[in-house]
Amino acid sequence: YVLRNDFGLIPVYLGVRSCINRFKMLPEVLYRIFTLETILISNNQVGSVDPQKMKMMENLTTLDLQNNDLLQIPPELGNCVNLR
Repeated sequence: YVLRNDFGLIPVYLGVRSCINRFKMLPEVLYRIFTLETILISNNQVGSVDPQKMKMMENLTTLDLQNNDLLQIPPELGNCVNLR
């Protein structure tokens, strides 16, 4: 994403990086930021995500949940068609 201002073009990172913070769940506020493109929340203690709320995040293309406490990936995340 690129933002134009008086200095020219500036790349804008529309994401959250929150690694190694001991989160047990995805912070609820993230589900309400519909412009997020990236969530990097590896190496925490996240045990689940809400696939219905994630489906509403239409701009989300990258979700990194590695090294968390997830027992399984919810199959409904397959409905998030923009996730890579």
